[in-house]
Amino acid sequence: MTGPLSPLEVAEEKARHRKGQPYIKASQLGELSYCELQGWLTSQGFERSQQAQARMAVGDVKHQQLSQAADDILDLQQKAQSGLGQARNQLGAKADALAQLVQKGDLMGAQALAQQLSEAELQKGVEALGARFSKADPQSLQKIREALLSPDPKQRAYLSDQLAQAARKAQGQAQQQQILFAVLLAVAVALLGLIFFSAVPASSYAPLVPPVAALGEGANAILWIGVILASGGAVYFWTQSQKAQTNARQSQEMAAAVKETLTTQNRTQQAARSALTAGALTQEASRKQTQDLKLPPGAQLLAADGSRAIPQDLITNRLYGLVGRPDKLIKYGDYLIPVEEKPKAPRVYNSHRIQAQAYCLLVELERGVTPPYALVITRDGATEIPWNTSARLQVLRAISRARDILALQTPPVATASAAQCKVCGVRKDCPTPVEA
Repeated sequence: MTGPLSPLEVAEEKARHRKGQPYIKASQLGELSYCELQGWLTSQGFERSQQAQARMAVGDVKHQQLSQAADDILDLQQKAQSGLGQARNQLGAKADALAQLVQKGDLMGAQALAQQLSEAELQKGVEALGARFSKADPQSLQKIREALLSPDPKQRAYLSDQLAQAARKAQGQAQQQQILFAVLLAVAVALLGLIFFSAVPASSYAPLVPPVAALGEGANAILWIGVILASGGAVYFWTQSQKAQTNARQSQEMAAAVKETLTTQNRTQQAARSALTAGALTQEASRKQTQDLKLPPGAQLLAADGSRAIPQDLITNRLYGLVGRPDKLIKYGDYLIPVEEKPKAPRVYNSHRIQAQAYCLLVELERGVTPPYALVITRDGATEIPWNTSARLQVLRAISRARDILALQTPPVATASAAQCKVCGVRKDCPTPVEA
């Protein structure tokens, strides 16, 4: 034989949704907890007073502002993640270290680390230059090293320009040497041609070239001297052009290497700035989350009612016929926490408590994670509303009671206090107002 059902099992059975029964909103549980008569009148379509509608309009504006704040926070977080991702491509884990220093407020430490990373990258480039151009002129290499390691960025930029100009000048000299070589080679070939013509009968070339003999005696000797001089000059300028080309290539390679070193350093500096900016954006997002939304530090916004970026969907549970849309849903540690915002309320009322606990039940049943509590945000901050067996029992009883009240054909008895009744939005239609 089975024993009697526990109070929780009884409540679960009574709260089950039956075919034909209406679904209950979590907000209705709050209204009925405030006053069963008010909740019944509202469900019957009675309009609220102008004062109540004005209060609700103010609350709607505040909720819109909070939804916009959630979108602003998400935008800041996305920009921070994008910038940090770019910085990681260049700096690796150092990018996260920079961002974390900014988030902790250690700006001096962050700037010092950024400077250290930039100098280390420059030193690495200088060492690579020394190894690559080890056969270059030691004095020139030392000057380049000193200029690169100079703390003055203008001096480094000037060095890069100077090397580029030197490379262009060396290339120009190589071209000049090649032109002189070509000219002298052409002269030597021309002189050899004249010698050739002087060795064949005049009749064979007379129509084309004047007789060499017309130059006088000793012409062949002069021509041979010219050939020797022109050939020697051509060889000389060929040798010089090869040296000039080698020098030009080395100058171009060194200029390119220095430019690449400075470019890499600039990328490191830009990545460091991106990481610092990401840290500042994350810090601002955290500040807005704790100050504007009054959420705990480190909480992750998953959904927000009214948000364009992360809208909160309606959560529906068919077992109990319960629906609700929390104002916020956050991830805190390993838990999903529903958040109910009552920004104008001076404190948490029982109606707020039962509504927030209803969201806990929905999150547990439909998201598969049991929240340890819900958060109710009032004018003065956030209050944790525990979610446990006792709270579950209260919500289940509230669901079955709400279904009974809303099924009534005649108004129930008012359950509000005199003070609550005085500010009730449907007091004008209330058949049994509570007097002080």
